Amino acid sequence: ILLDNNFRSIVRAVHEGRTIYANIKRMVAYLLSTSAGEVMVALGSLIIGVPVPLAAVQILWVNLVTDTCMVIPLGLEPGEKRNMLRPPLKPTAPLFSRFMLSRIVVVATTMAVLALGLYLMFIATHGVEYARIIVFNALVVMQWANAFNMRSDYEPVWLRMRKMSWPFYVGLTLAVASQIIALAGPLHDALRLTVLVSASDLVVTMIAAFIVPIVVVEIHKWIGRKFFGK
Repeated sequence: ILLDNNFRSIVRAVHEGRTIYANIKRMVAYLLSTSAGEVMVALGSLIIGVPVPLAAVQILWVNLVTDTCMVIPLGLEPGEKRNMLRPPLKPTAPLFSRFMLSRIVVVATTMAVLALGLYLMFIATHGVEYARIIVFNALVVMQWANAFNMRSDYEPVWLRMRKMSWPFYVGLTLAVASQIIALAGPLHDALRLTVLVSASDLVVTMIAAFIVPIVVVEIHKWIGRKFFGK
């Protein structure tokens, strides 16, 4: 602003500031929803009376590797047009609206219900160790899906994908490669993935783990657009 004395610089600065603020919200919402989902999975298993689905080292892998690969690119998302259409926020305004708080709850609950459902199903047919690998992989894939959802608060995921974000896809590539190494590489013993899992079971559960959270959040976004004017 001081260098070019141009009103457009003020507009660009406001847009950049609002983009940074929106990206910080997305990062925090992503971390809260995924972490709450993992906690609900553990608590749910204790309430039901089955062994905890994830070992400590697997929880560390999910939080340190998968989360890191996906949450940093969310902080580098390009801005949305709606950033300049909303009125300025009050300094005392909370970080999340009630609607976005409900989004976090919806995502966490979806992750927990789907993960526990898969866990109980595979315990009954293949045993605990087999089921743990399925749930571990499914939770990772659900975090990938959650990252796609969090790219925009209200815009459908298929429209947001038209907005290219190289950091996002680089992070996704690293996350997928890391998970392949975890399942099929030298780390499977360290991560306690010692049981051979059917490829068909992995593929089917991965598809479900990716599609279900996206469908649920798309319904939530539609409700926001339809009834709350977002």
